[in-house]
Amino acid sequence: MKPLKTTPEAALRAGLLKLASAAAVRAGTDASEFLPHYGTKSSKRYRRNELLSTKEAAVVLKISLKTLQNWRVTGHGPQYVKIGSAVSYRYGDLLVFIRRNTHSSTSEGGGR
Repeated sequence: MKPLKTTPEAALRAGLLKLASAAAVRAGTDASEFLPHYGTKSSKRYRRNELLSTKEAAVVLKISLKTLQNWRVTGHGPQYVKIGSAVSYRYGDLLVFIRRNTHSSTSEGGGR
């Protein structure tokens, strides 16, 4: 039996689902509303331009809120939108950030 070919987009989707699920388990909560929709009716579907809260973005990225806040201060994190005092993240910007921080070996650049 031949192995199925995986497109980069399908691999990214699988990775995001795995990250969001692991973050929910670590947080001891059911974050199913934060999971991207990939063929299941119970999970939330985000549009690329949809604005996510800082908490939702942290779950998608599998990082703490504090890390995301620190990244905002230092400029190392994903792009964000600030309207008044409210900070939001476009789902598409999170995908771009994940893609830019995906490496196939430790010898690749990307260290801070």
